[in-house]
Parts: sequence; C-alpha cells; structure tokens
Amino acid sequence: LLVVPVWQPAVLDLSVVSDEVSAERKELCRQFVEWFEALRAELPGHWLDASDPRTGQAMFGTSTTATYNELEGLTSCLKYKFEPFGCCGIVMHPSWKRNAYPVSVFTTAPADELLAALDRVAPRGSH
Repeated sequence: LLVVPVWQPAVLDLSVVSDEVSAERKELCRQFVEWFEALRAELPGHWLDASDPRTGQAMFGTSTTATYNELEGLTSCLKYKFEPFGCCGIVMHPSWKRNAYPVSVFTTAPADELLAALDRVAPRGSH
C-alpha cells in the first residue's frame, strides 16, 4: 500500500472560519476530485482511494467506522508541524503554512506505475 500526500495551495488561510474560506475549501475539494478521477483513469486495474480531510473516511470507497487522521499521518510520517484548531489541528505546509489543502491518496499500484501516472496528470508547472 502506498500513501501519497497531495497538497493544493489556497488563497486564503484555511484555519479561518468564514463563508469565503468554506467556499475555497469546497472548490479545492472539487479540484482534488477532478484530479483524482484523472489519476484513477491512468491506473486501471489498481485500487485507489483518498481520505476525506473533513471526516477521515474514504472519499470514494465504502464508508466504514475506520478513519485516517490526516494530521497524525502528515506530522508523524513527514514531520510537518501543526497548530491546534478547534477539536483537531491544522497541518502547516512547509511553504504555504495554513494556506494549503492536504488530502492523502492510497493505492495498491506499483510505485513506478504510480509515479508515471502522477507525472501524466500533474498540472503544468507543478513539479
């Protein structure tokens, strides 16, 4: 199983509670889903899913009681810093700080196939 943290830069500080931030989060989620569907199309025959950053549940698979804690994953595996936020926390991207939207992708695809697929679906200028 491979886990790939995916980050999108945000215009706004996503730790702020406002209608504008909520709208940006929704748009970032929509963009992620579009990108994920393109990635899935590049990896036929392999299982892929992602963790919903709001709930920790599978975004595309069957919902269960199992959850993935994005905060714990990014801080323990990548040693990213975080700040308390409500009942949880917000992970600080090394460059974008709180202006970033993380989602972790999970797959059983072999690493070489995944890397090639990621390269094919990467937005121009994102490398």
